Amino acid sequence: MHTSARKVYHVHMTSVDDFDVALAARNVDATASTVLRHVLDTLDSLRHAPLTAASVDYLKKHGGEGVAEALEVPIDAVRTQDVEAAARRAAELLATTVSVQEAADRLNLDRSTISRRIGRRRLWAIDLGGQKRIPTWQFTEHDTIPGLDRIVAAIPPGYAPQTIAARMTTPREELDSRTIVEYLIDGGDPTLAAEAVEALGQW
Repeated sequence: MHTSARKVYHVHMTSVDDFDVALAARNVDATASTVLRHVLDTLDSLRHAPLTAASVDYLKKHGGEGVAEALEVPIDAVRTQDVEAAARRAAELLATTVSVQEAADRLNLDRSTISRRIGRRRLWAIDLGGQKRIPTWQFTEHDTIPGLDRIVAAIPPGYAPQTIAARMTTPREELDSRTIVEYLIDGGDPTLAAEAVEALGQW
């Protein structure tokens, strides 16, 4: 019995090590523990008290189309889907963000300067498993996009990083089919761009 437990532990550690290697091979400045912590934090946030039998019966009768079928899905399957979705989100965030050090290297600055910019809302950063990650839509090749401080100030709270990224990188009719990022790089008015971002919070 003790041998089996040790074997499971060894396999677990090997898979985490393999994950670290895979991240490093893709030049991702993050560790497996960071990603897994994000997944577990997400899962913890999804833990709610189970529904009572009376609540389930009421929802099946009055919940509308598809509710009864959804309630029949085993809770373990739902948890698995939650974990898989959290893992996908973590992978997407890693692919479209850089670490503080990577941002410093990109801008030829030191880490403390990047941290100060984040603190002063001149760069927008998100937390992933206890580490700051900076979405890459904020950068040109060797600088930040013009008017970024106005954009960061306009980002409404509570929105997923993917939603903000989509707002910044999706062509918009009022900007002559340019994205907000392209509009700013072309010398567009940061106030108009900030209003387009701020409008997210008005829906």
